[in-house]
Amino acid sequence: MASITPPHTVFSQAWWNVLLEESNYLTEACLIKNSVPAQFFTEQDILNIIQEVPEKLSFGTPGLRVYTDGKQVIKELSEMYRAPLQTHEGLQDFTQRIFGKQKFGIILNRATQYHDTLAQRLAPLYQGIVEELGIPWLDLNATIFVGNYGYTPFGVHYDGEANSVIHFHQGPGKKLMTLWDEEVFVEKTGSRLHYCEPEKILPYGTTCQIEAHDTFYLPEGPFHIGNTEEFSMALTVVIKGISVKDWLSNALAEMNTASFDPEILAGYEAEVDDILASGLIGTEVHEQKFGGWVKAAMEDYQLSLKSNCGFRPPRWSDQKTFPELTKQSVQIVAPFCIYHQPLKNDQVRLYYRRNKSNFSHASLLLPLLEQLNAGEVIEIGQVMAQHPDYQTFLLEFFTLMLNHQAIEMKPT
Repeated sequence: MASITPPHTVFSQAWWNVLLEESNYLTEACLIKNSVPAQFFTEQDILNIIQEVPEKLSFGTPGLRVYTDGKQVIKELSEMYRAPLQTHEGLQDFTQRIFGKQKFGIILNRATQYHDTLAQRLAPLYQGIVEELGIPWLDLNATIFVGNYGYTPFGVHYDGEANSVIHFHQGPGKKLMTLWDEEVFVEKTGSRLHYCEPEKILPYGTTCQIEAHDTFYLPEGPFHIGNTEEFSMALTVVIKGISVKDWLSNALAEMNTASFDPEILAGYEAEVDDILASGLIGTEVHEQKFGGWVKAAMEDYQLSLKSNCGFRPPRWSDQKTFPELTKQSVQIVAPFCIYHQPLKNDQVRLYYRRNKSNFSHASLLLPLLEQLNAGEVIEIGQVMAQHPDYQTFLLEFFTLMLNHQAIEMKPT
């Protein structure tokens, strides 16, 4: 396993050159020493995320796991909801209040849903894989690990088919990561199941020491376990290639939604037979075989993924309002883009931050999208003045895009 000299800034061309060379184009494990700047992922980021969780993730919903002394616990998890992080608390103050002197671990999946700035920082990872390797369709999941929980609580494990992981370690404590080839692991344990007695097989694996500000890349394949005896913070991104099975399952799920068919009028809801009989769908679509419907649904899924650089959509609320919006200027939340598919009768389907909606007045919206995607700033009042008959529609459109974090107010 390579341990290499740090390149320049994370996700720069120099960073990609080093990572791809030393990992043999993301097929082998490697460690890049002192390569994660302190500001890339901070204690304040974790505090921001933990503060958002009780409001945006219902108690008991999968995504947040809490461990003490190697076991998953509910008491301390419920305490994080009952007495959430206070604005004056630091991370170690908060964890001391919740866990006392116990060894603990906090593991939170889909961290970008609770911290939009973090999603923006990580989006170049998706763009880099697309540009450097030509792999256009990826599903990414950012997870935070906090604590001094010792061995990974769920034991030695394999992350699954087509899953690789990039680990940004901020410390201050170190992590020992041990890897086993599948053949060795099965020989020593008798199966491919999770194995919770890692000490018995440590001599047969390869261990590397990940210290503060190191980057570790783990490709698909090795069974592995981490050991974090000292308090540390880490951010990982699971990189999942989209398989044919993924495409088909997501396409079928998409076909089961009311808004699926790209040829139907927005807001029209009916069973498939009713839709076909209504005449609202053009003859060429009506006569398609089932494979054509699946293809259309797959394209829908592709654009949803692309619109948020592979990550899950940010948590949002339709309740937020923006007073005096006509006096504001807005811009795209870079580096994300808003994609579209044309529909019939001057309608359009927009894909934004892994959300999608059908809109009327496509001829009005598409020039605005072109400006936003080009990085231009749009003065809302000026747009309103140019289209006096559509002011209510435009205000609702801009409000929706702001609530879903597809656009943002331009700082004054």
